[in-house]
Amino acid sequence: MTTKRLPLGSLEWEDFQDFCLILLDFLYIKENPNVHLNGKKGNKQNGYDLEIIFSDGTVHQYECKRVAEFSDGELEKIFEANNNNVNKKILLMSGEASAKNRE
Repeated sequence: MTTKRLPLGSLEWEDFQDFCLILLDFLYIKENPNVHLNGKKGNKQNGYDLEIIFSDGTVHQYECKRVAEFSDGELEKIFEANNNNVNKKILLMSGEASAKNRE
């Protein structure tokens, strides 16, 4: 059986971010959280693109990256940015993470 992959890397960054927003809204539909974008292009985003606020006050923040790979230290910068009042910080990327980056 052949595994088919969505061509997420060919999307414009705005379309990839919108795809991620729709995906998260669908994944958490039963919990009916507040799923929203964190501003627009050019706005200060404090290290995240999307945020989910659940009814119990739990907050998940998502950084959307339409990249094939990350340079050394780039992942650390993503996860160090804005860790205040966040229960989970998650990276959504268009490519496959290397073994090194999955660690």
